[in-house]
Amino acid sequence: MSHNMSHIGKEEKVEELKKKGVVEDADEEKETVVLHEKKQNVSQESTEGLKELIEKNIKWSQVIYNQNKKIKHRLTLLVLGNYFRLLLILVPLILAIVYLPPYIEDLWKQYEPLINTYINSQDTMSSLLNTVNNSGLDRQQLQNILNQMGQQ
Repeated sequence: MSHNMSHIGKEEKVEELKKKGVVEDADEEKETVVLHEKKQNVSQESTEGLKELIEKNIKWSQVIYNQNKKIKHRLTLLVLGNYFRLLLILVPLILAIVYLPPYIEDLWKQYEPLINTYINSQDTMSSLLNTVNNSGLDRQQLQNILNQMGQQ
């Protein structure tokens, strides 16, 4: 039955082609109909192939889009993390610059006499050593003087 339908379809196509003036001869008509059917089959196959390729392309595009979305999210988190780390470093430094000078000044005032005494004692010791070196005392005599000072 489908053979009869396809035969009827061929005759209709031949008549149509005759009306358009495409074919004149019966053999030519048959060849033209066969070529026309082959073209339709090829175009249907290529259309189906193209549809399949488009569907695959859409699926791959969706997968790539999802991956890019995840990557963008991760990069955003990395940038935020870097800003957070920068703040962890800069905030204490800025606070130290703002709030520490008065404390350092108070601390300096407390320990300044002690530091000056140490500096003066260093000067006194170096002048004492210069005096001892210039006096001509030998090592044994210096040891005896230090021992006597330690006993007192």
